[in-house]
Amino acid sequence: MDKIKLLLLILISFFMKVKSQEKQLMYKVIIDSSNRINKANHYKDVPNFIKAIYLPNKKYDIPDQLPVKYYTCKTEQECNSAKYFELTGFIDNSNEFWTHPPRDNDYLKQLEFLPFPNIKFNKKKWSWKLEVGDQWADVRWLEWKGAITLRFLYRLTNTNYPIMIGGKSIICKEISARMISSIAKSEAKFYFNNSTLVKAVYSLLNGDNLEITLE
Repeated sequence: MDKIKLLLLILISFFMKVKSQEKQLMYKVIIDSSNRINKANHYKDVPNFIKAIYLPNKKYDIPDQLPVKYYTCKTEQECNSAKYFELTGFIDNSNEFWTHPPRDNDYLKQLEFLPFPNIKFNKKKWSWKLEVGDQWADVRWLEWKGAITLRFLYRLTNTNYPIMIGGKSIICKEISARMISSIAKSEAKFYFNNSTLVKAVYSLLNGDNLEITLE
């Protein structure tokens, strides 16, 4: 019986450790649509909050990536009780943090054309490319046929940028990023504390400005 109890304690301790390594983050979404190119455009389910759950101990179907769950909601309570989530991938290692943004939401789908959140811990400049098919095209932001190549360029622009979160100053690294393609350009800024994304600021292709800030 003592051996069984010991085994149960070991298993409980193991699963609690795995659970504790999950990183759950809640973000507030702020949208400024005063410069929207076509104000008649309609978006379904524009979110007020995004909940991200990073799962470093789970497997994902893309090599070298780990799974992250995104919940896009109107309220924090909805995010905490929601059953539907978007599953995509992220990278977190000693060299970099990189993640897909949430894009399942009707409004956030356009983040496919913005630089993805990314920080290289030992570099000041870097870039990468992504080929995007026309299944991502939408009259509300960008239309084309076939595939286009997006080039993302990143630059470390500040190593000591303070951001107030819940009355506390969090020191972040500021990353300025651009997307360049044959038919469009976009910009974003990311603020990281180590491998945690504290804030993202996007200039969207539809003219909106989007801020996502850690709660």
